[in-house]
Amino acid sequence: FEFPAQDSVELAKRLGRTAITQIVQRYLEFWQSDLSEEDTESHLKEEIDLHIQELEAAPDFLSVDDWKELGQPYQDVIEEIGSSLPPQLQAMAAELKHLATLSIRKNTSSPAHTGLVVAGFGEWEMLPSLVCYEIDGLISGRLKCLKSQEMDVTRKNSGAIFPFAQTDMVYRFMEGVDPDYAIQLQQNIHALLLSNVLDVADILAADDAHKASLRPALESAVDAAFDVFWQEDIRLRRERFSQPIIDMVMSLPKDELANLAESLVSLTSLQRRVSREIETVGGAIDVAVISKGDGFVWVKRKHYFSPDRNLRFVNGYFSEYAAANSDGGQHGNT
Repeated sequence: FEFPAQDSVELAKRLGRTAITQIVQRYLEFWQSDLSEEDTESHLKEEIDLHIQELEAAPDFLSVDDWKELGQPYQDVIEEIGSSLPPQLQAMAAELKHLATLSIRKNTSSPAHTGLVVAGFGEWEMLPSLVCYEIDGLISGRLKCLKSQEMDVTRKNSGAIFPFAQTDMVYRFMEGVDPDYAIQLQQNIHALLLSNVLDVADILAADDAHKASLRPALESAVDAAFDVFWQEDIRLRRERFSQPIIDMVMSLPKDELANLAESLVSLTSLQRRVSREIETVGGAIDVAVISKGDGFVWVKRKHYFSPDRNLRFVNGYFSEYAAANSDGGQHGNT
């Protein structure tokens, strides 16, 4: 199977535009915060430089030579992205085109990626494993994907709960706090501590030069103290909220595990339904259990038709399945 070249070019364009869209959104946030034009440009340049540094530190998906070998269509994509920038960002066109190129070349996932989760047992494994990939697509016959999570159940690490896609409600349930709120709380507490320390320095410092000389040491002390506080907060959340649930999960029977998984998805669905957010989770929920003895077993499964009104299809499906298994068993015994 050969992936169409035009589809690869369109994927590269989407990845590059996604990176630029994030910068445009940051520009709008700075502009709406009533910053001066000079401050907005300065903050935005810092954001772009930070993104570029993070991408340059990431491993290559395509090397510089590989990127050049892709040819003119991909270079045209970058030029098209640069020419479509808003007038306010044209002065940073070179940096933004470099950012778009890195977003395609580097092995990082875009905000528009899709996920693939593989879970279960290998032929010789007694305990299950899980691995999750974030996939953007194929560029010039190469799959751009990133392994995001991996879990092997062992005697020491005998249980875990992994949410995927819409994860916020699961984290609220597991940790007792919304992850976005936790980040905001972290930033606010750090800012409050630093502000209080600097206010004290204003009072105690002999003059502005003395205060300026003290600031680096004060900021370093605040950072160190806050890191200790936040790590203790994370440990407390894990100890009081997450770990008791995981300890209970390790001893639940298979049917109760299925009920727990369905309940967590239903909780997310309910939250989306009664909030102003887009209802991205909803409807009937498929539930399955994978075990070493039983294999893959559906607990709940929705159909696009009513099974009781299509008995001929259902009976035929299961009779074919039984015949296939029967043949396999006979071949295995000969």
